[in-house]
Amino acid sequence: MRLVANYGKSLSPQALNDRFNNEAVEFMQKIFNDMILNQNETLKGHRDSLTFKRILLNDATGYSLPNKFCDEYKGSGGSSSKSAIKIQLQYDLLSGNFLCCDFFSGTVNDFNYLDLMDAQAKPKDLRLADLGYYKIDYLKEIDLKGAFYISKLKSGTSLYEKNPDVKRRKDGSIIKSSEYKKIDILEIIKPLSDGEIIELKDIYIGSKKELKNRLIITKLSEENKMKRVEKQLDAVRPNRGKINDRNIARTSINAYISNISEYVVTTEQIHDIYSLIWGIMLISA
Repeated sequence: MRLVANYGKSLSPQALNDRFNNEAVEFMQKIFNDMILNQNETLKGHRDSLTFKRILLNDATGYSLPNKFCDEYKGSGGSSSKSAIKIQLQYDLLSGNFLCCDFFSGTVNDFNYLDLMDAQAKPKDLRLADLGYYKIDYLKEIDLKGAFYISKLKSGTSLYEKNPDVKRRKDGSIIKSSEYKKIDILEIIKPLSDGEIIELKDIYIGSKKELKNRLIITKLSEENKMKRVEKQLDAVRPNRGKINDRNIARTSINAYISNISEYVVTTEQIHDIYSLIWGIMLISA
């Protein structure tokens, strides 16, 4: 994500690994391990001044298993993947400790792990996880526990803001349907320049409008947008699928939601903090 944000280049861990021989892979692993250790020491040195007691990262990885394990660890059912395992890993960036390492069948979705993640939550935690764990009710639970989150915004999530021009009945009571107005994220980004970041405060997500967030949007360059479009096309081509215009427009932005005060984390810092999630992704890969 830093390569994309700073240099307009993207490279997946798998693509990087494919281009390296065994010695180069070992070298990169050593650099990464040293970086994590140095980062942890730096964070520990400032721990007393940090708002967050823990920074919790979560990710999953999966592997195919020999078919003889299919009764215990079911795969997708394909001829070459009758058995598969999924490993869920939770890591505290501040202490450098692994909180949990759990094993499930390869068919278990990430969001089914949310109850166990919730059991680990404590006040003043900061939770970072990718869209596989995105669920509005779970974010609400984090907020109710006095903990924090930064999450990417899932495409298709309904967004609302308080309507300053509410309609009232004759007795002065508010007509409930006019209390909020829906906002269109694609309309908001139209006037933005490439690389521009904006923030909308007090945005409510989901049809229940129970969770108030900061919404941070970055408009990507046309080059990076087209790279995302190509990835989507590659995903749908085998089934002769198509991408609609709204999905194409949605690829031009990064959108984050968070319940952290702007006095603690600025608009510009949101992306960099969320990028810490790549640490757990590399560990679990």
